Amino acid sequence: MIKNLNDVLETDNHILITRLIRKKLLFNLVSKKLALISKINLTKCLKFLAYKNKQWLKIALQQMWIFIASSSFLILSDLTYG
Repeated sequence: MIKNLNDVLETDNHILITRLIRKKLLFNLVSKKLALISKINLTKCLKFLAYKNKQWLKIALQQMWIFIASSSFLILSDLTYG
């Protein structure tokens, strides 16, 4: 069972990693603790994805930008309407 980012980094199960990316579970793990995760871990995660498969990295980066954009929008919405 994948419980944290380190579990993802340590697994060699390609099918599991692909499913995590498709279901955005990997990015839920990252996004929930984005402020707490060090840049080193995030870089390690992206390097791992690039090493395994370039397409995974592309998907990962797209999902990350979507998350960052949506989070920024929510923060701005809270400031504006809160």
